[in-house]
Amino acid sequence: MHVTKPESITIGRATVATRNPVALWILTFLTLGIWGIVWWYQVNRELRDYSEAVARPFGNVPVAATVCALLYWVAFWPGMISVFVTARRVRTVQDWVEAPGRAAPIVAALLFPLLFAHTWYLQRALNDAWLRAREGAGPPPDYTVASGQGERLATQTEIDRLGRATRWR
Repeated sequence: MHVTKPESITIGRATVATRNPVALWILTFLTLGIWGIVWWYQVNRELRDYSEAVARPFGNVPVAATVCALLYWVAFWPGMISVFVTARRVRTVQDWVEAPGRAAPIVAALLFPLLFAHTWYLQRALNDAWLRAREGAGPPPDYTVASGQGERLATQTEIDRLGRATRWR
């Protein structure tokens, strides 16, 4: 990981970058958040491109997320919501690549007003996810496995079966 420039990683058709989280935070702090807005667009674009490359599109619009984050200077909540939603996407990517130590969206949203600390938190999480994705980790080919839907369906089927069995006794 470089201090001054990001290391680009190509995963399928997506190009993502690992960045130094501390240098990112310092640069964001020194520019009073301007670099954080540029970084926010880049991160949302990388998440969109990666999710499309692995055939699990998030459907996010990087410009909309950036505008919501930019509205923090006018209204508090749009920025917090943008951070929360993007952190959920980061968490989903971490789940797909089975990265250890998953990011918590609520923590990222709470770090947002604290001197741009969410940049450090989310970039550290993304770096781990992108490095694991470069090694070949990714979502399973079956979406029900990736989403946990198969396990939930089996559990609900078992609950329904037990419920019917006890209902008629």
